[in-house]
Amino acid sequence: MPVEHTYTIVCDDIRREDNGKLIVLGMYIGTLTVPMLPFVFPTLTVVSLFKGDKPESFSWRLSIQNLESNHQLVAEARGFATVPAPGPGVMPVKFAGLPVTQAGAYNIVFEIEGQREPLAITPITIVLMPQVMPGQVHPQPPFSRP
Repeated sequence: MPVEHTYTIVCDDIRREDNGKLIVLGMYIGTLTVPMLPFVFPTLTVVSLFKGDKPESFSWRLSIQNLESNHQLVAEARGFATVPAPGPGVMPVKFAGLPVTQAGAYNIVFEIEGQREPLAITPITIVLMPQVMPGQVHPQPPFSRP
């Protein structure tokens, strides 16, 4: 396969500094916690990192599917990418105003036109933030210090 998926980052946003470095803002580690449902993410960015073994161009499709609703399409982006030289590449795709109506399992599917199988499937889970009743102590998130 000429283009090989390395990994995917799901975050709020990504920016490029003047020196070429990327700044990842609000990176998620598999779980996206929302304060209420329905919820609209102001922005949700999917950053696909890949390696190309030769210069080429290809059409791609990136979709977010709700697995709780029989792979219902939540969002989709399509585009055209060029690998100018063999080596690593990065492709950020930003969704603005992304609505979600239910918690549960989702897949982010990255496909290249003409290939039978998706290049990458990234599972994510959307969960509703636990509600805290008045007088209760909010549970500590993982990796926090007392």
